[in-house]
Amino acid sequence: MRDITAQGQTVEEAIQNALKDLGTTREKVDVEIIDAGKKGIFGIGSRLAMVKVIEKHNQIETAVQYVKDVATKMGAEVSVDVSEKGKEVSIQVSGNNLGLLIGKHGQTLNALQYLTQLIANKDTTQFKNVVVNIGDYRERRDETLTLLAKKNGR
Repeated sequence: MRDITAQGQTVEEAIQNALKDLGTTREKVDVEIIDAGKKGIFGIGSRLAMVKVIEKHNQIETAVQYVKDVATKMGAEVSVDVSEKGKEVSIQVSGNNLGLLIGKHGQTLNALQYLTQLIANKDTTQFKNVVVNIGDYRERRDETLTLLAKKNGR
């Protein structure tokens, strides 16, 4: 995440100068106005406008890239589908050698989910709850545990 302080005759000009320096667009930044500037009389007493422009942290892209990197390094070829509903982000992983990513009783999957959530929420105040699911493991595990509970009369 990068930020830059820029000046201009107007607030909008200062923002445009910062966007040019960062090489980005208005949708991808947050703007904080430090000084709105002042025109002055006949140029006397004028001040330039000053803004701080901060690139937004794209949490979802960061999380998806992390999951892909871990999977690749563990020897699994994966594709990732993402869905977002409010503060809930669901990352569905499919592909080959998924057992490596799930681990015994889902321990590796739980660790991957925990780390992915930490990385996604690292540089932001917009907390997202990230759920990683590999090959519908969570649904299958839920069914298994439900059947087991019913067998035991609970």
